Amino acid sequence: MDCYALMRALGIGKAHVVGVSYSAAVGLHLAASAPGIVQSLCLIEPPPVHTSLADEFLAACGRLTEDYRRRGAASAMDGFLTGLMGPGWRTEIEQHRAGSAADIESDAGTFFATDLQALVDWRFSADDAKRITQPVLYVGGSSSGPWFAEVRQLMLRWLPHAEEVVLAGADHSLAITHPAPLAVVLDAFLSRHPIEP
Repeated sequence: MDCYALMRALGIGKAHVVGVSYSAAVGLHLAASAPGIVQSLCLIEPPPVHTSLADEFLAACGRLTEDYRRRGAASAMDGFLTGLMGPGWRTEIEQHRAGSAADIESDAGTFFATDLQALVDWRFSADDAKRITQPVLYVGGSSSGPWFAEVRQLMLRWLPHAEEVVLAGADHSLAITHPAPLAVVLDAFLSRHPIEP
Protein backbone atom coordinates (compact mmCIF):
# COMPACT_ATOMS: atom_id res chain seq x y z
CA MET A 1 0.00 0.00 0.00
CA ASP A 2 1.69 3.15 -1.24
CA CYS A 3 -0.07 5.54 1.19
CA TYR A 4 0.91 3.45 4.19
CA ALA A 5 4.52 3.15 3.00
CA LEU A 6 4.75 6.90 2.31
CA MET A 7 3.39 7.81 5.74
CA ARG A 8 5.85 5.47 7.41
CA ALA A 9 8.75 6.81 5.35
CA LEU A 10 7.84 10.38 6.36
CA GLY A 11 7.43 9.43 10.01
CA ILE A 12 3.71 10.28 10.05
CA GLY A 13 2.06 8.19 12.72
CA LYS A 14 -1.53 9.21 12.13
CA ALA A 15 -3.34 11.48 9.68
CA HIS A 16 -6.72 12.77 8.63
CA VAL A 17 -7.47 11.27 5.22
CA VAL A 18 -9.52 13.23 2.69
CA GLY A 19 -10.33 11.56 -0.62
CA VAL A 20 -12.08 13.01 -3.66
CA SER A 21 -13.58 10.59 -6.21
CA TYR A 22 -10.80 8.10 -7.09
CA SER A 23 -8.75 9.07 -4.03
CA ALA A 24 -11.80 8.42 -1.84
CA ALA A 25 -11.48 4.78 -2.93
CA VAL A 26 -7.83 4.92 -1.81
CA GLY A 27 -8.94 6.42 1.51
CA LEU A 28 -11.51 3.67 2.08
CA HIS A 29 -8.92 1.00 1.40
CA LEU A 30 -6.35 2.64 3.69
CA ALA A 31 -8.80 3.14 6.57
CA ALA A 32 -9.92 -0.50 6.38
CA SER A 33 -6.44 -1.97 5.90
CA ALA A 34 -4.39 0.21 8.26
CA PRO A 35 -6.89 1.72 10.72
CA GLY A 36 -4.23 2.67 13.24
CA ILE A 37 -2.83 5.41 11.01
CA VAL A 38 -6.15 6.99 9.96
CA GLN A 39 -7.53 9.44 12.51
CA SER A 40 -10.60 10.31 10.44
CA LEU A 41 -11.85 9.71 6.93
CA CYS A 42 -13.52 12.29 4.69
CA LEU A 43 -15.11 10.80 1.57
CA ILE A 44 -16.07 13.11 -1.26
CA GLU A 45 -18.12 11.02 -3.69
CA PRO A 46 -16.18 7.77 -4.13
CA PRO A 47 -16.55 6.12 -7.54
CA PRO A 48 -19.68 4.01 -8.22
CA VAL A 49 -17.87 0.69 -8.62
CA HIS A 50 -20.01 -1.27 -6.14
CA THR A 51 -23.52 0.06 -6.74
CA SER A 52 -26.38 -1.34 -8.83
CA LEU A 53 -25.22 1.01 -11.59
CA ALA A 54 -21.67 -0.36 -11.56
CA ASP A 55 -22.04 -2.10 -14.93
CA GLU A 56 -23.07 1.18 -16.53
CA PHE A 57 -20.13 2.99 -14.92
CA LEU A 58 -17.64 0.27 -15.87
CA ALA A 59 -18.92 0.25 -19.46
CA ALA A 60 -18.32 4.01 -19.58
CA CYS A 61 -14.79 3.41 -18.26
CA GLY A 62 -14.26 0.85 -21.02
CA ARG A 63 -15.34 3.36 -23.66
CA LEU A 64 -12.97 5.94 -22.21
CA THR A 65 -10.09 3.46 -22.24
CA GLU A 66 -10.82 2.61 -25.87
CA ASP A 67 -10.97 6.31 -26.75
CA TYR A 68 -7.61 6.78 -25.01
CA ARG A 69 -6.07 3.97 -27.07
CA ARG A 70 -7.48 5.24 -30.36
CA ARG A 71 -7.34 9.03 -30.02
CA GLY A 72 -5.06 9.80 -27.10
CA ALA A 73 -5.33 11.13 -23.58
CA ALA A 74 -6.66 14.60 -24.41
CA SER A 75 -9.65 13.24 -26.32
CA ALA A 76 -10.48 10.68 -23.63
CA MET A 77 -10.21 13.26 -20.86
CA ASP A 78 -12.50 15.60 -22.76
CA GLY A 79 -15.07 12.80 -23.00
CA PHE A 80 -14.69 11.93 -19.33
CA LEU A 81 -15.13 15.48 -18.03
CA THR A 82 -17.87 16.29 -20.51
CA GLY A 83 -19.78 13.35 -19.06
CA LEU A 84 -19.22 14.53 -15.49
CA MET A 85 -19.48 18.30 -15.83
CA GLY A 86 -20.95 18.99 -19.25
CA PRO A 87 -19.40 20.34 -22.46
CA GLY A 88 -18.33 23.60 -20.81
CA TRP A 89 -16.02 21.91 -18.30
CA ARG A 90 -12.93 23.85 -19.41
CA THR A 91 -14.60 27.22 -18.90
CA GLU A 92 -16.06 26.04 -15.60
CA ILE A 93 -12.79 24.95 -14.03
CA GLU A 94 -10.78 27.85 -15.45
CA GLN A 95 -13.10 30.21 -13.56
CA HIS A 96 -11.87 28.65 -10.33
CA ARG A 97 -8.17 28.28 -11.10
CA ALA A 98 -6.41 29.51 -14.22
CA GLY A 99 -4.41 26.76 -15.92
CA SER A 100 -6.54 23.91 -14.53
CA ALA A 101 -7.55 22.58 -17.94
CA ALA A 102 -3.93 22.40 -19.11
CA ASP A 103 -2.89 20.67 -15.89
CA ILE A 104 -5.65 18.10 -16.26
CA GLU A 105 -4.73 17.38 -19.86
CA SER A 106 -1.03 17.03 -19.02
CA ASP A 107 -1.83 14.43 -16.35
CA ALA A 108 -4.46 12.59 -18.39
CA GLY A 109 -2.05 9.98 -19.72
CA THR A 110 -1.27 8.70 -16.24
CA PHE A 111 -4.95 8.64 -15.35
CA PHE A 112 -5.91 6.50 -18.35
CA ALA A 113 -2.81 4.30 -18.45
CA THR A 114 -2.69 3.53 -14.72
CA ASP A 115 -5.37 4.96 -12.45
CA LEU A 116 -8.48 4.02 -14.43
CA GLN A 117 -7.50 0.35 -14.66
CA ALA A 118 -6.75 0.27 -10.93
CA LEU A 119 -10.20 1.72 -10.28
CA VAL A 120 -11.91 -0.85 -12.50
CA ASP A 121 -10.08 -3.63 -10.62
CA TRP A 122 -10.83 -2.18 -7.14
CA ARG A 123 -12.79 -4.46 -4.83
CA PHE A 124 -14.34 -3.32 -1.57
CA SER A 125 -17.23 -4.86 0.35
CA ALA A 126 -19.52 -4.37 3.32
CA ASP A 127 -17.18 -6.62 5.30
CA ASP A 128 -14.25 -4.35 4.46
CA ALA A 129 -16.30 -1.34 5.53
CA LYS A 130 -16.96 -2.93 8.93
CA ARG A 131 -13.27 -2.47 9.73
CA ILE A 132 -13.66 1.30 9.44
CA THR A 133 -14.49 2.54 12.93
CA GLN A 134 -12.84 5.96 12.64
CA PRO A 135 -15.00 9.08 12.38
CA VAL A 136 -16.25 9.37 8.79
CA LEU A 137 -17.65 12.33 6.89
CA TYR A 138 -19.41 11.83 3.55
CA VAL A 139 -19.70 14.90 1.32
CA GLY A 140 -21.73 14.90 -1.88
CA GLY A 141 -23.30 17.30 -4.34
CA SER A 142 -27.03 17.70 -4.78
CA SER A 143 -26.63 17.68 -8.59
CA SER A 144 -24.15 14.83 -9.00
CA GLY A 145 -26.58 12.52 -10.77
CA PRO A 146 -27.72 8.93 -10.25
CA TRP A 147 -24.29 7.27 -10.11
CA PHE A 148 -23.24 9.29 -7.09
CA ALA A 149 -26.70 9.30 -5.52
CA GLU A 150 -26.33 5.52 -5.31
CA VAL A 151 -22.78 5.82 -3.97
CA ARG A 152 -24.09 8.07 -1.20
CA GLN A 153 -26.77 5.55 -0.22
CA LEU A 154 -24.25 2.69 -0.26
CA MET A 155 -21.64 4.52 1.81
CA LEU A 156 -24.19 5.54 4.44
CA ARG A 157 -25.45 1.95 4.59
CA TRP A 158 -21.96 0.49 4.89
CA LEU A 159 -20.78 3.20 7.32
CA PRO A 160 -23.83 3.93 9.49
CA HIS A 161 -21.76 6.06 11.89
CA ALA A 162 -20.80 8.46 9.07
CA GLU A 163 -21.86 12.09 9.12
CA GLU A 164 -23.27 13.43 5.87
CA VAL A 165 -23.22 16.81 4.15
CA VAL A 166 -24.78 17.54 0.75
CA LEU A 167 -23.65 20.77 -0.93
CA ALA A 168 -26.59 22.42 -2.71
CA GLY A 169 -26.09 23.02 -6.42
CA ALA A 170 -22.79 21.09 -6.54
CA ASP A 171 -22.01 18.16 -8.81
CA HIS A 172 -19.12 15.67 -8.84
CA SER A 173 -16.66 18.51 -9.51
CA LEU A 174 -17.57 20.11 -6.16
CA ALA A 175 -13.96 20.22 -4.93
CA ILE A 176 -13.24 22.58 -7.84
CA THR A 177 -16.51 24.48 -8.03
CA HIS A 178 -17.39 24.77 -4.32
CA PRO A 179 -14.04 24.98 -2.51
CA ALA A 180 -15.11 27.50 0.15
CA PRO A 181 -18.18 25.64 1.47
CA LEU A 182 -16.28 22.37 1.23
CA ALA A 183 -13.42 23.85 3.29
CA VAL A 184 -15.86 25.02 5.96
CA VAL A 185 -17.41 21.55 6.20
CA LEU A 186 -14.03 19.82 6.39
CA ASP A 187 -12.65 22.26 8.94
CA ALA A 188 -15.63 21.77 11.24
CA PHE A 189 -15.39 17.98 11.01
CA LEU A 190 -11.62 17.77 11.48
CA SER A 191 -11.73 20.20 14.41
CA ARG A 192 -14.02 17.80 16.23
CA HIS A 193 -11.60 14.93 15.78
CA PRO A 194 -8.11 16.29 16.54
CA ILE A 195 -5.00 14.18 16.47
CA GLU A 196 -3.61 14.12 19.98
CA PRO A 197 0.11 14.88 20.22
